[in-house]
Amino acid sequence: MRGCLLIIDERKGRKIAIGLGLKIVGTLAVLLKAKKENMIPSVGDFLEKLEKVEFRISPALKEEVLKEADEL
Repeated sequence: MRGCLLIIDERKGRKIAIGLGLKIVGTLAVLLKAKKENMIPSVGDFLEKLEKVEFRISPALKEEVLKEADEL
């Protein structure tokens, strides 16, 4: 599946996808790219929505993502 990109966050699934030779990216990377390309105004707003539906992100990773998005 040349040119395809799998968006996946679950650790076991990522490992399997990599083993199958698939190119992967996580949700947070997609949000950062969207912000950098001015497709969304704020990564933080999306992180809050994701946390409300039990998307798990460590406080350290959340801080790192918000810094990279220039939101801290």
